[in-house]
Amino acid sequence: MRETAAQFPEDIREGVIIDIEDVESEIKKPENERNPARLKKSLKAILATATAIAIPIAGVTDFADKAIDVGQKLGIELKLPSAR
Repeated sequence: MRETAAQFPEDIREGVIIDIEDVESEIKKPENERNPARLKKSLKAILATATAIAIPIAGVTDFADKAIDVGQKLGIELKLPSAR
């Protein structure tokens, strides 16, 4: 996900990388010490960013899929926002 995030516009990139780092930090902890709310918040933020900038960035679909996959592996249900 970091490789794809590097392609994001600069004003968005920093926030996404912070969210990725938060997820990585929580995943490295033993399962009983993880903060599910923090994981869910960070994964939702990653997914929302991917959805918001999906058109101009190549590979963003894969980026969003990876966020959903990480959530599933952690037992966190994530859904793509509906198109408006």
